[in-house]
Amino acid sequence: MEKIYKNSHYLFIAILLMAIAGFWKTYFGKIPTFNGVSGLMHFHAIMVLSWLGILIAQPILILNKKVELHRIVGKVSYLVVPLLLLSIILLMRLSFIKNTLPANPDIDLRLVGIADLTFFIPCYLLAIYFRKKTTYHA
Repeated sequence: MEKIYKNSHYLFIAILLMAIAGFWKTYFGKIPTFNGVSGLMHFHAIMVLSWLGILIAQPILILNKKVELHRIVGKVSYLVVPLLLLSIILLMRLSFIKNTLPANPDIDLRLVGIADLTFFIPCYLLAIYFRKKTTYHA
């Protein structure tokens, strides 16, 4: 494995910690009652946390020479990723149905999901396409 990717799990752990900090007020800080949190938000959180778990586990598995387990976890992503995409689409749909207007008229946060999908889908598909070319896959 390329040296640059050897410790990539630290990047994904940092992203996980930033997500927890960023959503503390609206989600994680509401544990255990989750007042005002919908089932759809729980579904989305579970999918995002599952995806981040995969991103953290995969390089660790390779580092520990657990290639077969790495492949199995990769195949789990074939289920997690479509469900993650579905959760993003459903949250966007709900936001537009509720017509939740942005606080700052210059930035419509309802459109963040479109940016997420535009970046995420090609990256994921490329990782799957190049699964046999380690440098590109990683």
